[in-house]
Amino acid sequence: MDNNNGYVDFETAKFLKENGFNEECEYCYAYFDDDDVRVLELNPSKKAQNLAENRYPYVTQQSAMAWLRKNNIFIDIDTIIATDKKVHYSASIWTIEDGWDTIAELAESYEAAVDMALKYCYKHKRWII
Repeated sequence: MDNNNGYVDFETAKFLKENGFNEECEYCYAYFDDDDVRVLELNPSKKAQNLAENRYPYVTQQSAMAWLRKNNIFIDIDTIIATDKKVHYSASIWTIEDGWDTIAELAESYEAAVDMALKYCYKHKRWII
């Protein structure tokens, strides 16, 4: 899936569900095997924790960030204009325990920077909720 579409990717969706994300979902990732992951519409919508074992929340990055904020993990995206006038985005994560942690890599879109920050959160397990 394209990580610039404003929705979390499959890996992030798994992280969210495994760590207690329980917001309402209108769509979900359905995992059949490594080569077959699909987005399905839920009718009616369901809480993420009520999804079947092989289903994961297909939600917006903003929804994932809001859930992290409820758990005292804050993502900040900054705009950087380079000397060549090209726009880049940087991401930082803040927690009460650790303060700021800035990701060294730059992204070429806001959505890619958010994706990068969400991945950073689940790869650094000290922030597991």
